[in-house]
Amino acid sequence: MTAKPTALHVLKNSKGLTQTGKLTYENTEKYIKLKVKGGDKDEISIHYHEAGEQHPDTIVFLHGGGIGASGWFNFYLNIEPFAEHFRTILIDMPNFGRSDAVLIKDIDEAGYDARVLSEFLKAKGIAKASLMGNSKGGADAIRFSVDFTSQLDLTILMGASTGPSIFDVMPPQGTALLGDMMRNPSREIVEKVLHLFVYDDSFVNEEWIDMRWNAVQDHVKRGFRDMRLQMAKMNLSDRNKTNQTQKLFQVPNPTLVVFGAHDRFAALDSSVSLMRHYPNSELHVYRNCGHWVQFEMAEEFNDLVILWMHREKAKQQAAKK
Repeated sequence: MTAKPTALHVLKNSKGLTQTGKLTYENTEKYIKLKVKGGDKDEISIHYHEAGEQHPDTIVFLHGGGIGASGWFNFYLNIEPFAEHFRTILIDMPNFGRSDAVLIKDIDEAGYDARVLSEFLKAKGIAKASLMGNSKGGADAIRFSVDFTSQLDLTILMGASTGPSIFDVMPPQGTALLGDMMRNPSREIVEKVLHLFVYDDSFVNEEWIDMRWNAVQDHVKRGFRDMRLQMAKMNLSDRNKTNQTQKLFQVPNPTLVVFGAHDRFAALDSSVSLMRHYPNSELHVYRNCGHWVQFEMAEEFNDLVILWMHREKAKQQAAKK
């Protein structure tokens, strides 16, 4: 297995290739209809990828919040290794990937996404699932852990936060540039954002830039950009309203916090805070890595999280005896 997104993993006009190519965008994609309160639609269509259905334990990967993000784009280097051990789902939240465009009106975005995930698991007949949330997906996982603890198994958070940093300038450099990309999308800004995702600039090649730029243009066509700009004006995600830090002590579930020391979208003290406030948690920091640990250090990330999950599942089994 290789961690680098070489020509093996990124080809011209591709959506991203897995390590062996046995799992593809097309042979893993599915759709499901859900009824979720809080948006402008009574029923929404959710797009996702699924593999490893033969396994009893489920992990759901939650993508970040930049325009062009999706379950597959963020995690195509993780689905194959995890599907060897777990039922693995890469979900597109509303206004991302190929899910529906939704105007969220009555709740903040993380709260709505947590409702979507809860209804998704119920519709799939999954009593409990582990979550792996990156950036915005981490905020979604944090909110789910508070609002729907009974449906949660294990939590993995990467480049995530719930409250503001006390050390770094807010918003972080990368987050500010994501805002620029949302307001004025261009291939040039996409390239700048991808350079900020990683510590090692050699990861950013023309094929990867084209892949994300194509996704950005598709999101614009699908109306996601307009929907999210409209929601931004509604100020539903005011940090004073959405900070979950003081509630995390109520969540007993094992939690692994992962951080790249050169993350330019989240601050280290945010991850330390998560580790300190979740009562059953640990923190792993990669020194020479950026915001996308799951991509830049794919092999190491996959090995770390899979081993940690097996260890925690073994503890659960031992506790039942």
